[in-house]
Amino acid sequence: MFALATPAEQAPRLVSPSDGSLIAIDPDIPPARQLLVIRSIGQRPGLFVAVDGRRLSGLPARWAPVPGLHEISLTDGQTTYDRVRVTVR
Repeated sequence: MFALATPAEQAPRLVSPSDGSLIAIDPDIPPARQLLVIRSIGQRPGLFVAVDGRRLSGLPARWAPVPGLHEISLTDGQTTYDRVRVTVR
């Protein structure tokens, strides 16, 4: 029998959005209602999410997407544990 690791025991990684995701902004919906929730597993003290190098608060983090190609990273400021790239249109 195998024991599954709890989320806190897993290596830190991003689970949402996935690498290569295409996000479409709807011009008919207010921007404040189109926040992207960025989720991770493997929580450790000091971890945070950064989008294009800018730190976001909280885990899960919320980000107001803007058009372009963006890199989302999970880091503690010294080590990057995971990163994904998303395109926003």
